[in-house]
Amino acid sequence: MYMKLKHFPFILCLLFVSTAFSQDAKAIFEKAADRLLLNNMELSIEVNEIRKNGRVKEKAFDVVLGKFDDADRIKMYMQKPERAKGVTIVVTNAPDDTGLIEILTPANGKIRKMKATPKNLELVGSGGFSSNYLNVDPEELNVTYLGKENSEGRLYTKLEVQEKMNPEQGKAQILIDVETYDIVKIISFTTDGTLKDETTFSDFKTIAGTNKVYPRRVVTIQAKDASKTEIEIFKVKSRPNLKKSDFMLQNSPKN
Repeated sequence: MYMKLKHFPFILCLLFVSTAFSQDAKAIFEKAADRLLLNNMELSIEVNEIRKNGRVKEKAFDVVLGKFDDADRIKMYMQKPERAKGVTIVVTNAPDDTGLIEILTPANGKIRKMKATPKNLELVGSGGFSSNYLNVDPEELNVTYLGKENSEGRLYTKLEVQEKMNPEQGKAQILIDVETYDIVKIISFTTDGTLKDETTFSDFKTIAGTNKVYPRRVVTIQAKDASKTEIEIFKVKSRPNLKKSDFMLQNSPKN
């Protein structure tokens, strides 16, 4: 009994330190995520999808993002490629549902619908807006402190995040600048620890009329095939007065 009791204060100390780190990790994550404007906004993006063989596919969108009734909504107007210009895509992601993708093709005025599965989101080009942990309520995440990391003369806090209710989605490591609280990297893993992708964020700018920031450049590298997606973000504006009706599509059949 004595051997066990004499270690009791040490065990309590370890528990206290572990809890403190957990609380600090969550606070750091929340502060970093709060710097970003993630909803009720509009922006324009240019995308270069670079395959392993060097082939490049160019895309461009005007995008509106909002949140209503706990559902994230994305409306995308395609600008490139030229053959797809005018196609409008609306994605609705409800918290307890697979979600819905609606695609309006101006050539025939018809709306096509499909489930918002990860594969379909990537197909329509909206995966980057829906696949990270920044739009998830922090209360629905397990956040773990992994330590500090030095890179190119700057110091970063490394956190691990995982959805409490959807652990099958895997985990992610997030690097946060200790001075600015900018999120500079998200590394995603499967449940067995296999690397899925790595996304870097850079060239942060302040959004006019707000205290929020956005990254001008986002680069994602897929582990399975080394393909790369480069995104340039510009014309970012806050849209606090968005309405649910702004995300509706209407059929307009052509004669």
